[in-house]
Amino acid sequence: SIPATEYSYADLDFKLERKGTRRVIIQDPDDSVKQGMEKNFSYVYPYLADTSLPLKSSVTASLSTSDEPVRIIFDEYLGETDPEKGIIAHKLMEYADLNDASIFNQAEKLVAEGVLSEDELAKIDLQKLSKVFNSGELKTSENAMVLREKSFLVNVPASMLYDVKTDTEILLQGVIDLLVIDRDSARIFNYKYSSLSAKSLKSKYKKQLDLY
Repeated sequence: SIPATEYSYADLDFKLERKGTRRVIIQDPDDSVKQGMEKNFSYVYPYLADTSLPLKSSVTASLSTSDEPVRIIFDEYLGETDPEKGIIAHKLMEYADLNDASIFNQAEKLVAEGVLSEDELAKIDLQKLSKVFNSGELKTSENAMVLREKSFLVNVPASMLYDVKTDTEILLQGVIDLLVIDRDSARIFNYKYSSLSAKSLKSKYKKQLDLY
């Protein structure tokens, strides 16, 4: 059903007539030239992977693994995955006295100081949060250096973040929830307000903790 215009060979033959006759010389290929051409056409830029890498990345943009020293202290204690509740719990941990096991007294103090509101506290389970403090994991010595929301900026091999074979480095930034440096040791704490098990959380955030 598509309209078409038909042409005969004679209608198009004028193109061939104008070109005239050409002489073509055929000979055996020159092996050296052939190999040179094949080499040039098959050339692969050795740093091709680098051209697709970003100059900068963040820890949260890429997740993997780590063993000790890692502390995931919210895991099965909390059965909530609501982002808003997670933010509230994280804020409480950000201002809490790590050596004070009474989370209830601390919560009242934070309300009085205007850090959190009573409505916000009502959305999280302080009873379950108290288990975190009673576990003793958060306690620090008098001489320990306690760094909250510790930000960092460092160059790391791109192979730590992406599945590439290269020596190129990428600028990496991140924030550690809590870093406790005491004598010859350092402990990294990462708060997760989640219903996932400790095993599942560690598997999910292994790369993130590894980079920390």
